[in-house]
Amino acid sequence: MSASVQTSVGLPTGAGRKKDKFDIPFWKPYITSVLLHTSLHRQLSPDNIAIRAPTADGCTHPTFMLGDSLVLKFYKEDKGGEHTYNKERLLMTAFKESGIACTPHVLATGSLEEALGIQQAKEHREWRWPFLVMTLMPGRPLSRVSASLSLPFLTKLARIVHSMHHVQLPPTDIERLNRDFFPIFLRERLDKVHDKHKEWGQQEHALPPKLVAQLASYLPKKEDISQLLSDPNEYTFLHGDLHGSNILVTPSNSSSSSSSSSSNDSAETGEKDYDISGLIDLGDALCGDPIFDLVPLYSFVLRFDKAKLRHFLTAYGIDVDKLDMKKFAYKAMCFTVLQEFNRLQTATHDGFAIDYSQIDTLEDMAVKLWDLNQMDNTVSVINV
Repeated sequence: MSASVQTSVGLPTGAGRKKDKFDIPFWKPYITSVLLHTSLHRQLSPDNIAIRAPTADGCTHPTFMLGDSLVLKFYKEDKGGEHTYNKERLLMTAFKESGIACTPHVLATGSLEEALGIQQAKEHREWRWPFLVMTLMPGRPLSRVSASLSLPFLTKLARIVHSMHHVQLPPTDIERLNRDFFPIFLRERLDKVHDKHKEWGQQEHALPPKLVAQLASYLPKKEDISQLLSDPNEYTFLHGDLHGSNILVTPSNSSSSSSSSSSNDSAETGEKDYDISGLIDLGDALCGDPIFDLVPLYSFVLRFDKAKLRHFLTAYGIDVDKLDMKKFAYKAMCFTVLQEFNRLQTATHDGFAIDYSQIDTLEDMAVKLWDLNQMDNTVSVINV
């Protein structure tokens, strides 16, 4: 890397709030400093570079696309920035070494403190603003293309998710990436689940109060979560936020339509085949039961379609006919309500929601969502 760039710009203070998280004029001096500090200005001229911010507010940390080849991500202090920075850097390196081509590669790391050439006294240190410069993955978010996805696409997606889950991670002191973390994580979620669903209940089409009231009796007590645990040796890497905005796709060569390669954000209709070109945003990754990672996929991508879920699980390598379906449905339902993000209500962003008027109990909901022995007993969805 080149030497630090002396500049009159100070470290961002109070930045990264929603109103200025993607404010390109505000961040451009910092982007320029990073390019000069990492010598990437030889690849992209700061004077002529096209800077784009994400089109959807799904990013926790200030993130910018630079030209057609790079992504620059700054890590905020108030969202576990240092922890997330170290985790994403480790994971992307591990994926590259494992030959998984659909995750970004790290090109440069550092901090704005270094890039700006700022020397801080230890007792009065400001946030150093670590950053990663990564390759920009091709394609567009799956959430922006057809919801009627072909079975060949789901097969490809299942196989890539399986490969991602079983990547070999190096030894690390990052707690979330160790196998003994998952029981701790579940107990933490059990502590928060009732309050979180009450909070989410302020949103339209969230889990209704009559079902929120059943959470305490339906879920296991945190003192005995054996029903939710598997052999720790079966735990794998989990993406943690595997929904359509974090899965990038390009039209398959076998697809009859090429219109999906356009850069506009309008959703398409009709069943098409795609290739998976990117799995991005590893900030919520952890180690645990792979079924936990399938919940956002089932909601956002498969739209609670049991036939597609059965196909996905089979392509993933799970013999559905050999599952203890009662245990599977209970565990999966528990994992659905214990997610860190609301996987039930946020499906409304794609224009549909669960019709809760047809569901009286969480037991009934578990059967309708997850029991693959009762293919005709499913949740009803409504357009919103």
